[in-house]
Amino acid sequence: MSKLEGSKPSGNHPGGKRHDAPGLMGRLWLHFTLVCFAVIFLFPFVWMLLTSAKTDEELAAGRWLPAMPVFRAQSPYDAVDPAGKTVKASLALLQLQLRSQDAQIFNLIDGRDIASKWVVESGDAKLISTAESAQVQYRFADSDASPIVLRYDFDFPCDSNDLHKLILALRADDSWHRVDATLNVGEAKWESTRSTYLVQHRPMSILFQPPTFDDQTYQAKMWVPR
Repeated sequence: MSKLEGSKPSGNHPGGKRHDAPGLMGRLWLHFTLVCFAVIFLFPFVWMLLTSAKTDEELAAGRWLPAMPVFRAQSPYDAVDPAGKTVKASLALLQLQLRSQDAQIFNLIDGRDIASKWVVESGDAKLISTAESAQVQYRFADSDASPIVLRYDFDFPCDSNDLHKLILALRADDSWHRVDATLNVGEAKWESTRSTYLVQHRPMSILFQPPTFDDQTYQAKMWVPR
């Protein structure tokens, strides 16, 4: 006569299953170590991605995260720069130059004369003359408002076929508004095919350039094509 005996479940282990505490802790430490190594190896890629989205001012200030663009309805306005200082942000036009293909540079107008010779053709804006620039004071009713158009008529200093680039020097107001340009010389007309954004508070130059020999080179295309 055979006799079957079974073990009774332990009160400390429901269902009769026993847990190996040292083995469980070992697996937890293993997973924790793997996660730590994953974070260490992924950090440079995350940092590179964040850095690529930062402006020069944000890099210099050592900010961890890039700032999100914010619609600015008017300028000048009170702002906080990446270093944490309160500044009066404003858009200032400093100079307009023309460069010909034979490397001649023509100063078309200086900043102190822009306010008196440029015209606000449309939009809610005005030009205020300062010691070295023309401050552009503008206001948009909303993000769908019509653009502000500034016009400047001047005598072209060289043959239009010799035009290499127009260089507009300005100090941006970090408004992230777009800048486009149109140039009419006689019957010839050029329009920018890519917008430039008013980013940061430091001086910058916008290059408006028609198709030239530069398009056949391998240099970085920092200009706005026409």
